[in-house]
Amino acid sequence: MKAADGRQVLHLQNVSKRFGGLYAVRDINLDVAHGERLGLIGPNGAGKTTLFNVITGDLRGTEGKISLFGQDVTKTAVRKRVARGLRRTYQKSSLFDSLTVGENLYLGVLGPQEGYLKRHYNIVLKAEKDGRRMDQAKEIATMVRLEKKFDWSSGLLSHGERRQLEIGLAMTLEPRLVMFDEPVSGLSPDERKMVVDMLESLPPDITLLLIEHDMHVALKVSQRVVVLHEGRIIREGTPAQISADAEVQRVYLGGTFNG
Repeated sequence: MKAADGRQVLHLQNVSKRFGGLYAVRDINLDVAHGERLGLIGPNGAGKTTLFNVITGDLRGTEGKISLFGQDVTKTAVRKRVARGLRRTYQKSSLFDSLTVGENLYLGVLGPQEGYLKRHYNIVLKAEKDGRRMDQAKEIATMVRLEKKFDWSSGLLSHGERRQLEIGLAMTLEPRLVMFDEPVSGLSPDERKMVVDMLESLPPDITLLLIEHDMHVALKVSQRVVVLHEGRIIREGTPAQISADAEVQRVYLGGTFNG
């Protein structure tokens, strides 16, 4: 898919990741356009999270080329990819439980340019005096529907609320591409609906790349869906095309899917 304005956010060319003699992902070719909502699905062990980790730089690819916002980042460190506008969430939430929701978001707004984590902790003690950044933290808390728990300790949040806060952290520092790794995993039906609503309401100029095991969520949030199986892309298309595809039903759903 190409963006109407001609901007390409992510380009993968023959990307592979091998562990010893085993390929976790192999020969992945993929383009993601500015503002696109792309879902990445597949059965367990298909290579989805490995591919995510290669894109973000958490893992170094074995072969291939990765371009981010038109620049080759194949060998670029994670922090430099983040500085270009890449954000991600993980399957397990990682928060500072001793800090409040607001303080977690405040640290996110400060960003890596402010210094090391120890210095961040010193700064956060004076967060209330930093009106501009605290206002930004409050805006993000409202975006992820945690404004009423802004002063709560993060350790007191429910599993669903922790997911909301993690999404909020991914929204700090004006992200350009956000990658969500199973954002509704372990959530109740009501919590899933809330997270889906939040994802759908994110600004349209932010590009989303979503791994999701819940097919209903992936099809609802995504404009285009890519299916991985045994480390390779086997199908891509619209949600309607993917849900009706017999091969997807065979390898992923084990039968039929009624969307």
